[in-house]
Amino acid sequence: LATGCGNGLSGVSGTVTLDGEPLEKAFVEFTPPNGRPSMGKTDSNGYYRLEYSTSQTGVEAGEHKVRIFTHEDASIDMKTGEPTPAVKEIVPAKYHRKSELTAQVEPGSNDIDFDLES
Repeated sequence: LATGCGNGLSGVSGTVTLDGEPLEKAFVEFTPPNGRPSMGKTDSNGYYRLEYSTSQTGVEAGEHKVRIFTHEDASIDMKTGEPTPAVKEIVPAKYHRKSELTAQVEPGSNDIDFDLES
């Protein structure tokens, strides 16, 4: 197993479920008290992996506030130039806007799952 991302950041991945089902196309955001947030998006199995920037994967070690949400404004796909529709929020506010979720990120690799309920 890898022990981190090789850039001073810790690796974080896991799965997100909502009412026992994988939560697809949800954004997962980890924000430290001081520093830059890391974000990932879940796939069809609810799996996510956090990215620190477009060229770096990982997260700063330490305590993080976690937000999980599906809302996305309508926009233009940067690769295709096609419009993308807005996506409605299906995750309860207690996991994003009013989130009380936290996670402790240890140095190295971290597997952090979230089992959300409506």
